[in-house]
Amino acid sequence: MYGLVNRVFADLVVSNHGQDAWAAILRKTGVDSDPVVVMDVYDDDITFQLVEATSLHLGTEAHEVLEDFGKHWIGHLATEGWASLIALTGDNLLQFLTNLDRLHSTVSSTMTAARMPTFKVRETTETTIKLDYMSTRKGLAPMVTGLLIGLSDHFDDQYSVQSVHSDESGDSAHHTFLLTKLPTLASAP
Repeated sequence: MYGLVNRVFADLVVSNHGQDAWAAILRKTGVDSDPVVVMDVYDDDITFQLVEATSLHLGTEAHEVLEDFGKHWIGHLATEGWASLIALTGDNLLQFLTNLDRLHSTVSSTMTAARMPTFKVRETTETTIKLDYMSTRKGLAPMVTGLLIGLSDHFDDQYSVQSVHSDESGDSAHHTFLLTKLPTLASAP
């Protein structure tokens, strides 16, 4: 994975738990003190080691760490120079998800070693979106849950997110998510 992933992960830990927590996590992994040069490519195992060490350090499950990371990823990118690219991808959650592979294609032109996942909106109704996520990386479905929640928040278009299909057999991962629009409270007169 590109160092950008590890950089944003470090930002999540430092923002929520402080620099000392990040230093302790790095010591637990034995990972170099700066595995986060944004445009360098790192072995995926480094990212997974950081997630596992964070889980142990915080006393929480790895899937919760990944979900929090997904939420943080969206907020971080929206405020750290990627906002215009996000805005060009869609004005609402459905548009964004429909155009997400185009965004990844654009990013891949700069980050040529990236192994981007594929997202496909399978079906929609007025209140639901069914989304397929396919990747050559296994174990990241909780991060995708967090990304979808983060995008829902970013577009102020509140949806619950539920994994309804999961297959990580063979050399790839395929997950289907059901996003259900949450009812809005009517304003009191």
